[in-house]
Amino acid sequence: MRILLGENVFNHKLFRFNIQDQLPETKEELDEYLKNLKNLLSDQQQEPIFAHLYENLSILDAKAASLLQFNSILLAVLAIFLTADAISSTAFFITIAGIFLILISSYLLLDVVWVHWSAADHMHIREDHELKLLEVRRSRTRLYRIAWNFSRGSLLMVAAVVIFELFLKITEKV
Repeated sequence: MRILLGENVFNHKLFRFNIQDQLPETKEELDEYLKNLKNLLSDQQQEPIFAHLYENLSILDAKAASLLQFNSILLAVLAIFLTADAISSTAFFITIAGIFLILISSYLLLDVVWVHWSAADHMHIREDHELKLLEVRRSRTRLYRIAWNFSRGSLLMVAAVVIFELFLKITEKV
C-alpha cells in the first residue's frame, strides 16, 4: 500500500505506538551507545556535517510547531462557522471538509515533531549515521510539505465559506 510519500505506510511508521523506540534500555546498550557516541564525536570532520543536519531538523521542528499553531487557529475559525445559526448546507459541508484537512495536516505534523534519537548502531559507522539523518530529514520534509498543502487547502475552505456566505447574503437582499 502506497501513500503520498511514495513509501509503505507501515515502513514509514505513520502509526507510532512504540515509546521505547531508539532508547537504550539495558546497561550493555547504554555502554554501547556511549562508546559509539564518543567515537563519533572524536572525528572533527563530522562536526560540521552533523551540525548542518541537526540544524535542518531543528528548522523542520520549528516550522511544524508553527503550522500546528496555524492549524489550531483555522480549526477555531471553522468551528465558529459551524456554530452559526444560519449557515447554508453548502457552507456546512465546506467547513467539515476544511476541518478534515486540518486534522490530516495536524496528524502528519505530529510525525514531523516525533523525537528522534540516533541509535547506537547508527553511530557505529559514520556514513550510516549521516545517511540515517538524511533519511529522517527527507521523510520529515515530505511530511511537512504534505501537511502544509493540507493546511493550505483548509485555508481555501475558510475563504470559500466566507465568499459563499457573503454571496448568499448579497443575493438575499437583492
